[in-house]
Amino acid sequence: MYTALEFIKYQEKDKQEYSKEELIELMEGYASEFKLKSEKWDKLDEAIGKYYEDDDFSGSEYDDHDENEGSLLDIGETAAIAFGYL
Repeated sequence: MYTALEFIKYQEKDKQEYSKEELIELMEGYASEFKLKSEKWDKLDEAIGKYYEDDDFSGSEYDDHDENEGSLLDIGETAAIAFGYL
C-alpha cells in the first residue's frame, strides 16, 4: 500500500499520468483499507483490554489472583487468533 507521497513518486517514476478522479478513487480505496485495519486493531485492543479490566493486585486480592487468567500466553493467543494465525 502506498502513502500519498510514495504514490506520487511512483507515478513520476512510472511516467504514467492519472486523472484527478482516478487519484481520488485510489485514495478512497486506501482510506477504506486503513479503516478496516483500524477496526481490526480496535477489536484486538478491546479483547486484550479485557484481561486488565478488573486487575487490582493490592492486599489479599493479590494472593487470590489466578496467574493463568490473563497471562501473556492468553494475550498472545488472542492476538494470534485476531491475525489469523490460529
